[in-house]
Amino acid sequence: MHREHTKIVPIGNRVIGGGNPILIQSMTNTRTEDAEATIQQILRLEKAGCEIIRCTVPTAEAALDDTLSRHAVIFFYKLPL
Repeated sequence: MHREHTKIVPIGNRVIGGGNPILIQSMTNTRTEDAEATIQQILRLEKAGCEIIRCTVPTAEAALDDTLSRHAVIFFYKLPL
């Protein structure tokens, strides 16, 4: 399969682009304000083999809740969020 040459981009402890191996990634679809549901979904994605997980923080309420951010430090150590 032909792959275009792309710029190398570091994401946490992973690297994408530039001919590096393709990484499995996904994005949570829970309401970020529901930190417990988001954390559980992140854990399921990790267990399924996801190597990069994306989350949005679309509201001030979600940004002000530090529950998810406290856990993100632990997750980020293992895989990029």
